[in-house]
Amino acid sequence: MKKIYETLIADFCALTGIVDPTQIAALINGNAIEIDNVDFSLAYSETEAPDRIMIFCDYGAIPQGEELRVYRALLEANLFTYSSDSAVFAAITGSNHVLCANRFALNGLNAEELRGILGFISERARNWRHTHFDPAVPSLNGTNASRSSAMAQNLASQMASKAAKKINLQ
Repeated sequence: MKKIYETLIADFCALTGIVDPTQIAALINGNAIEIDNVDFSLAYSETEAPDRIMIFCDYGAIPQGEELRVYRALLEANLFTYSSDSAVFAAITGSNHVLCANRFALNGLNAEELRGILGFISERARNWRHTHFDPAVPSLNGTNASRSSAMAQNLASQMASKAAKKINLQ
């Protein structure tokens, strides 16, 4: 399965114009990549989940003074959407950033689908940076959340069902 992961990342790099072998190797080994001003790390573990790719996304900083509301929204999102392959949100101590972690099956996943998933998550992260799950703040597409964690629940459900739309990252 590690070979499938390495091939997927190499194909993704070819698709997105990353041609430097050092950069490709770094990405295979978990170094960060920036997509539309959002940082990601891709990871693979033969011991923990040999049939899955892990995708970690830095959603951004929690606004000062909003920590409790955001923490509650993150906990609600994790509670309401819990399954083995759903998105999981965490607050990273020290940086005060929100991390979104996802697992996807390696079998059948190709470079274009990975690019679409990363584009979808990137869009959601940029939206979160605008709304921070606040139902009073319109999202970037002009809609309001009906409750503080509605956007997080929706995101996690969409990613869990692989309903990620294709987004051209180039």
